[in-house]
Amino acid sequence: MQAQASSFHIYDVSNFPLVVGRAEAMLPGYAARWRDEMTALVGQDRAFVLIHTARDEEAHEDRKQRALWLKQHKAPLGRSCRALIHIEPDPGKRAAMAAQAQMAVKAFGVPVAMAATMAEALALGNYALAAAITANANAGVQDGPAR
Repeated sequence: MQAQASSFHIYDVSNFPLVVGRAEAMLPGYAARWRDEMTALVGQDRAFVLIHTARDEEAHEDRKQRALWLKQHKAPLGRSCRALIHIEPDPGKRAAMAAQAQMAVKAFGVPVAMAATMAEALALGNYALAAAITANANAGVQDGPAR
């Protein structure tokens, strides 16, 4: 990844293109840093997957700022982010989140998946990235920008 991994606080990019959110870093007021990191990720013009663990309820202002960024960056995010994977061990909560996630898929154009464990999330992320590579190869793209 071109951007320095050490400049990321909200996301762990050490295993890019698998990018893992740090729930402990998403404290009230984190949205500005989140925007900077998401802008850097999307600016790579390379496919990646976002993985998030369960976290506490988000502050209203952070949610508002994130929603605005997502709306403004829908197209480049959709080109680069192959999937957003949420980890939730509880089957009931996971099912409820999956139902809510369908609205996000329609709004932001990024596929959403649910996983019970980090291992499952990483496997899903690798699958999403492999599917993107296969789609690009079938379209005649060898190693170009994210599509």
